[in-house]
Amino acid sequence: MNWIERFKRKPQEKDVIELTKATVARLARTNPARSDYYFDKLHGYLSFAVECGLRGEEILLSCFDLADALDPYYRALDWRVKTDFWFQETGKYKDIAREPRSITMQLYPQYFAAILDGRKKYEGRAFDPFSDKIYADIRQGDRIIFNINKEVNGWFKECVTLNLEPDMLMECLVGRVLFAPTVHGVYQFNVNLGEEFQPVVTGTSEILQLQRAAIYYSFPDYARKIRDYGFLGIELVNPNRFQ
Repeated sequence: MNWIERFKRKPQEKDVIELTKATVARLARTNPARSDYYFDKLHGYLSFAVECGLRGEEILLSCFDLADALDPYYRALDWRVKTDFWFQETGKYKDIAREPRSITMQLYPQYFAAILDGRKKYEGRAFDPFSDKIYADIRQGDRIIFNINKEVNGWFKECVTLNLEPDMLMECLVGRVLFAPTVHGVYQFNVNLGEEFQPVVTGTSEILQLQRAAIYYSFPDYARKIRDYGFLGIELVNPNRFQ
């Protein structure tokens, strides 16, 4: 079992972050491959999250994500493995000339509205090399057609609140495509980038960055995909209603 996986199994009567924080010191002694710097940072982020009243597995995974993004050992080894694989996948397509293509994606209503009104400038996706969207071949100038995800509870009521038509479509052009092995790694491309991914969480403080990254770990199967393959940031240009 992966050593991080141990902390994803939590007893119902205790908080997962408190359990993890209490075992970081022991874990540091039994995992010499990880630096003291890493465990000091991880313990600090977990403590900070608890002090700020944050709870839940998504916040826990966001703390690990941030510690990984800043750990020199991780950046030298695991970071390189994921990055090399990303460039291997993109290399399959980069020399193939083609016309801009269209990709269809779904969004929860609040994110659909945030893109449409210009607040959300980047779409974050767990890199999945097996997806039919062929993420490794998304290029500047491609077109993304977004529709509203109707599988989430309360989607219709949220559409009414946000003045969205249930069958509305939105078109965006692709600008930059960013890749990093972690969510926080992508956020580090620019100091304000986290807010452009998740504008519903406003501000630039570290605790807000933890909350923004945690959102992605709440999506189905994203924790596994980010852990195995990394994370993408797709810049969205000129969003408009699509007829």
